[in-house]
This record gives sequence, C-alpha cells and structure tokens, in this order.
Amino acid sequence: MKEKEIERLFYKYGERVYRTAFRLLNNENDAKDVVQEVFVGLYNNMETGKIKNIGAYLGSCGAKKAIDFLRRARRDFLFKEEYIGDTTAEQIEMEDDIQLLQNSENYMAERIRNELEKLPDRYRVILSLRLIEDYGYREIAGITGLNESTIRSIYMRGRAKLIQALKKEGQS
Repeated sequence: MKEKEIERLFYKYGERVYRTAFRLLNNENDAKDVVQEVFVGLYNNMETGKIKNIGAYLGSCGAKKAIDFLRRARRDFLFKEEYIGDTTAEQIEMEDDIQLLQNSENYMAERIRNELEKLPDRYRVILSLRLIEDYGYREIAGITGLNESTIRSIYMRGRAKLIQALKKEGQS
C-alpha cells in the first residue's frame, strides 16, 4: 500500500478511530497513540486489498488496540505495584472503577446487540449502519437503494423500538 493511500485513509477515517479510542481510554494522548498504531499497522499490512469495508476494519482495529492499551496499562500497574509494595486505597478504587466501567460497557453493548438482533431486518440493517458503522443517511440510501427520507423514517421507528425493548428488558 502506498503512502498516499495511507494518508488518504488517515484523513478519511483517522477521526473515527480517534473517537473510538478516546471513548475507551478517556485520554487524548493515549488515543492518539492508538491511532498511530492502527495506521502504522495498516501500512505494514499490505493485504488491505482483501478488506471489504476499510472504515469498519479500522474502527475495529482502533477499539481492539485501545483495549490492548488498557490491558497493558493494568499489567504495568500490577507489575509496578508488586515491586513498589503498598497499594493505596485510591489506586485500588481506580482499578475497581476501571473494571466496573468495562463490565458495564460490555454488558450494555451486549444488551443492545441482543435487542438489535430481535428487530426485523429492515430496522436492524438501518440501525446498524447508522449507529454502529456511523454512516450518514445519504450513504445508507446509496447502500440500500432506498430514499433518504425513507431511511430517516425507518431509523426513527427502529430506534424507538430498540429503546422500548431496552426499557422493557431493564424492568424485567
């Protein structure tokens, strides 16, 4: 893959990868490091012609790299703790908060995925493209062949159904 192609992909998808990493890491510098790792990895991987949806691929890589970053940070913290000795209550609380946040996000994502799978195909496809893949209404219309106003209508109805299902499950 040529440098110009990597540069084009960076300008097109770099912000998306950054947002994903920042949302998981909540640290600007760490998120930038993840973006750099993703695009260096893309540069080193010459098999990108086989990737069907490069945007989804890069977003997924960014999320995985951010999670790896969290794991490395935790491992480093535990390693240092072993040699430094005393763990302060604040450090323990921070570790517990991180674990709780990860578990909470994973649980919520799983709930959303489960409820999304239960929706009729029409709603599931539009919601997935809009919410998960972050496509705009015009892009979704181009992909599906439907009118943009129809896409908006399906999205709004599907979103309402998804929210209603999540609320119903939460009350059970």
